[in-house]
Amino acid sequence: MGRPVKTCPECDALLRSTNRNGYCRRHRYLSELHRAVMQRAKERCDAKHPNRHRNAARRYYRKHPNRAKAATKTWRRKGGPKYMAWARRAAQRRRTRLVNAEGGFTNAEMDALLASSDRCTYCDCLLDGVYHVDHRFPLARGGTNNIENLTLACPSCNTSKGTMTDKEFLTTTAVVEACEAGAWVDL
Repeated sequence: MGRPVKTCPECDALLRSTNRNGYCRRHRYLSELHRAVMQRAKERCDAKHPNRHRNAARRYYRKHPNRAKAATKTWRRKGGPKYMAWARRAAQRRRTRLVNAEGGFTNAEMDALLASSDRCTYCDCLLDGVYHVDHRFPLARGGTNNIENLTLACPSCNTSKGTMTDKEFLTTTAVVEACEAGAWVDL
């Protein structure tokens, strides 16, 4: 038994076996034209209703919470370290927006900061992939979100530092106490 004969759905013209789009030449052009017209219509609709997709996603989440949570969990698991980096940066940007901090940084600048050192700025312990991005001068005290104000710290030092500046923290004994006690919880 041979291959089934393919025909154009518009005009029933016989198609070559190598034809992959399923239309004859004339109707392939029309289908591409139709695709372009539909794309422009979608763009106009998206401009008119910018939150339509977000609202649809929210409705789906409310209607199917278990499926949505499972899909999110799978997405996070597949992303691994990439997802964790994205989540850290998203949380950082959110905090920045909340306190109306000036400045910002690009992903390339953050990648350069992460590649620059594998040790805590305060206690010089090996970070070994577990680190916090810390503000030398805290946002809570009017610090900026520029890359020059950011540094890498171990979780112990960063959580113990709180809203102290880097100089205040280094002059206290909190650095030694934090790292000796391991007073932090890895989230």
